[in-house]
Amino acid sequence: MRAILSPRGLAAAAATILVISSTGGVTAQDNETHSQMGRTGGHRTSGQVMGVGMDDVQVGLDMHGMPQMGTMSSNVHEVHLAAHQRVLAHRATIYTLLVALNIDRQQNLDLLMEVRERFAQVQHGLSNGDVAHGLDGSDLSSVQVSLLEVDVYWGRYEAVIDRLIEQPALSAVEMSMLKTADADLQRSLGRMIETAERLSYGGRGHSILLPTVRHAQLLSAMLQDLAADYLMLASGHDTVGAYLAMREKAAEFDAVLHALLHGDGELRVLGAPTAEIREQYNRVQAHWLECWSAIRAMSASPNADPVEIAGLLGQVDQVAEQVDAAVALYHGL
Repeated sequence: MRAILSPRGLAAAAATILVISSTGGVTAQDNETHSQMGRTGGHRTSGQVMGVGMDDVQVGLDMHGMPQMGTMSSNVHEVHLAAHQRVLAHRATIYTLLVALNIDRQQNLDLLMEVRERFAQVQHGLSNGDVAHGLDGSDLSSVQVSLLEVDVYWGRYEAVIDRLIEQPALSAVEMSMLKTADADLQRSLGRMIETAERLSYGGRGHSILLPTVRHAQLLSAMLQDLAADYLMLASGHDTVGAYLAMREKAAEFDAVLHALLHGDGELRVLGAPTAEIREQYNRVQAHWLECWSAIRAMSASPNADPVEIAGLLGQVDQVAEQVDAAVALYHGL
């Protein structure tokens, strides 16, 4: 007889995949040319090596301009925290689904409340400053507009998740509402991140490294999206839609990973600049192929038991750990 994982064990397995920040989104339109998102430098993350433009480095070739990385970068901390908001939003969706599926309900409710509080604090800090988070805030109109847009969609998203966690059972209508609210919020966060990223270079154009690292982190966002889609599939609602969404994310994951290995001028992504990074992406690819194979094998069964769900989430976590290791290597350049 097959052992059944306890709800607490399943929740713990699901939570482990939510450990890496991610960015991405569409380009925001803005004519401002300022040197930074905030007013002063604030705290800095380790390994800030941004600064060489697309014209200075050939995609897929050696990074001869690496010593100059970091000479133009400003307020990278604000850019990274803005990007991390996308991860917090993904976590909120995962925890909401676990609560709605009645999986270790109280623990996931507590985690959901923590994520919501953190998200709100950082949004406020990006706008008005927050010493605790090392944020100086910004009075630039483009920044304020993008932050306000996120606030609007975050409010709508919170209303939906509040409704879901108050319901005794997850309905197809509520699932659809969550998917719509989540997608709208992610698009607005993408625009906010693009604004913060562009203004950190004073309108002079992106460093070649910043969009490259952003796409590396985007792999983690797609993995978390896959985990959420699988939980939606496991709920028994909109199984065809969830399956199609997973296939689309898998194709996008493949495309971004290929760009990070070989370079992509259209995406402004630098090919793996060192043998070590290239080898790490090969490890990501190997783990990813195993993970996606497992997802495809299980996606036809929306009523998978907790052991199967926990096993799949564990495989997603393994891929995420390999992606995290790849991102860390850029900071050591």
